[in-house]
Amino acid sequence: MPFFKTLLRASIKSCIDQNVFIVELRHTTGCLFDENKKPVPLLDECALIQEIIDETRKEVPYFRMMLILVSYKIVGHAHVNKILDHIRIAKGVYPELIAGFDLVNEEEYTPGIQEFMPQILGA
Repeated sequence: MPFFKTLLRASIKSCIDQNVFIVELRHTTGCLFDENKKPVPLLDECALIQEIIDETRKEVPYFRMMLILVSYKIVGHAHVNKILDHIRIAKGVYPELIAGFDLVNEEEYTPGIQEFMPQILGA
């Protein structure tokens, strides 16, 4: 995770250097692993990101960053459900961190968005 923290800090610094102070970062939860190659639990992942945002805001108080959680249609309904559950859970603990949901992949070779609408609307 030290690499992730370094990368996120560098990305935020790059935004600030370019006078970008409101950032919506697309992020897929559940894909961050610790030093022992074990998945980082969702709330720990959110805490880590929030900690870096909070550190940044001590120096640049008007900086804001929120996550848009991304799900991939090509992975299937289980992945969409997992990310929608992550939104519910994370938003309950970090309400300012989660800004939205993005369902991605090319329509030519994945099911159309209408196939996922019951899941999304039920969220």
